[in-house]
Order: sequence, then C-alpha cells, then structure tokens
Amino acid sequence: MEKTISARTLESGVREAALKLLYANELQNALLLKCLVQNRAADIKVFGNSVSFLDRGSGHYFFCSEEIDEFEALCGPVKPEVFFLSSDTILQDLKRLHPQLEIHSYAQMLYTGDGDFDMKEFDWIEFRPMTREDLPFVVATQDSDEFDEAYFAYRIANGPAICAVEKETGQVLGYFMQHNDGECGPTYVSEKCRNTGMGTELLKRITKAALDAAPWVIGLVRPENTPAQAIGFKIGYQRCLKEVLWCYDTTIERRKK
Repeated sequence: MEKTISARTLESGVREAALKLLYANELQNALLLKCLVQNRAADIKVFGNSVSFLDRGSGHYFFCSEEIDEFEALCGPVKPEVFFLSSDTILQDLKRLHPQLEIHSYAQMLYTGDGDFDMKEFDWIEFRPMTREDLPFVVATQDSDEFDEAYFAYRIANGPAICAVEKETGQVLGYFMQHNDGECGPTYVSEKCRNTGMGTELLKRITKAALDAAPWVIGLVRPENTPAQAIGFKIGYQRCLKEVLWCYDTTIERRKK
C-alpha cells in the first residue's frame, strides 16, 4: 500500500499513532515523547514509521525517522531552519542531500534511576536557584554560537536552573540549566571544582527538579566528552545506542535554539 502523509489533527488520532511509534524505542525517542506528553507538540504528522512535529517550547521541528525518503516527505513541506533528529541513522544521506546543513551530533543520556538521590553537602559550597544576577557569568563561560544572552536570561527566569556558589566569596562555581525543549543544559563546572564531586551534585539537583515536571530527563553531550558521560552513569543515566542530531540550515538566518 502506498504510504501517505496523515494530515489528521491531535484529536483525530495522529497523536496516538505517533506515540505508538515513538514508544517502540522509548529510550532513543525520549525527547520527542517528552514533548508529546507535555502537550507541547503541534502539526503532528506520521508517515510510514516516521514522526514529525513542531515543538512549541523551542519553536523547532522534531523528527523520528530512519528512512531518508520518509524524512524527506515530512521535512520538505516545512523547511525548518533548525531541527532535531532522534537518531543518526540517516546522517550520511542528510550530508549528501543537504550540504547546506550544519549538523551537530550528540550522545543522548537518559535518566533511568528512581530519583532517590543521596545529596552531598559541602562546607564551602551552597546550591541555589540561579537569578538574573548570574547572567553575566553564564555569558562569559559559554562559548557557543547556538545560544545568546537573551536565551540564557529566559532559561534562568523559567528554570529549572541551579548553580553552586562559594560560600565565602559568593562566586558562582558551576551551574546546570534545562533547555526550552526539555533537555538538560547548558552546563559549566569551574576548573578548580572538577574532580571534587560538585558536578555530580549539580546534576543530581537539576535531575531532581526536572523529574518533577516530566518522567523523562535527557541530557545531550558531545560524544567525546567522556567525563560528562561518566558523571551521568554514576547517578543513573544511560547512554542511548545511537547518537542524535541537531541540524541548522545555514542558508537561513539563525535564531537561537
């Protein structure tokens, strides 16, 4: 039977069809499932075994597809400037067919523990929610063209965003935030605090806060960043089998993710 794109709305059953496909590989598709369960998805479409929708939280399109023809059928009509793909199966096809794309690969880390953390305290460090006053430090410690000052300000204001502060000086030593689309990040741990356990404690606290909002807590890290992955493994994160992709159309003026 020839496959056709479903134009049905959420109410007419396409949402349920998308959920069924995504749950078939829950770990790999956790970020998409999180968007759907939190009712942030719009323009949901199913084509064959592939799913796409617009995430209202970030304003970007999310795709689950392991067949390039199905991806093209879903992506072509919307022509997104930025999109997320829940596996790297069609990475080489994307590079061949869309050389204008700037593609970032990430290891996807999914929290699979029970949320019962043993929180460690430090004599010289306190943990607190981030405030607007922390914004200059965040901007100074983030070297990325994916995010700007306005984005960081929004994330601090809307949370969760947690930082570690030196009690004596008030100096911020590290922080963890959560992106618009539900993944953990951006993050930072000062050099003098590495290998002290502070990064692990920050991750515990942001994970705990994120669990209050949704059952899936996801972090994306560079595949080569094994220290960050090791921290995640330590507290109950699991690395998904395939890498995930954030893709940017370089022919379109970029808005920050």
